[in-house]
Amino acid sequence: MRNKHTVWHRLGILLGALALLCGSAAADTVESLRVWSGPDGTRAVFDLDSEVDYRIIELANPHRVVIDLSNTRIEQPLRLPPNNTGVIQNVRHGIREGHDVRVVFDLNQRAK
Repeated sequence: MRNKHTVWHRLGILLGALALLCGSAAADTVESLRVWSGPDGTRAVFDLDSEVDYRIIELANPHRVVIDLSNTRIEQPLRLPPNNTGVIQNVRHGIREGHDVRVVFDLNQRAK
C-alpha cells in the first residue's frame, strides 16, 4: 500500500509542476503598442494575442498613467511613434511579480 501511495504522490507532484510550467508558458503577449493623437486627445492601444486582466493607476507629480497587465509578456520594446505630439512623453515597461507586465506612460500634463 505504501509504495502505491508514494507513486501516486510523486505523479501528483509531477503533474502539478507540469501544470505550473504550462501556465507560465501560456502568458499572453503584447505584440505592439499603437499611439495616435487628435484634437480631442491621445489614444494608446496594446495589440495582444488574447484578452487580459488589467489595472490602471493614475499618478501625479510627475503625471503618469500606470497599466498592470496580468500574466503577460512583452517580446519587443514598446516605443512611441517618432512624430508623437500627444500628452504621452515616454513609455517604459518592466516585469512585476514575475509574470505581470507594468507599463508606465509619462505624461506632459494631467490627463483623464
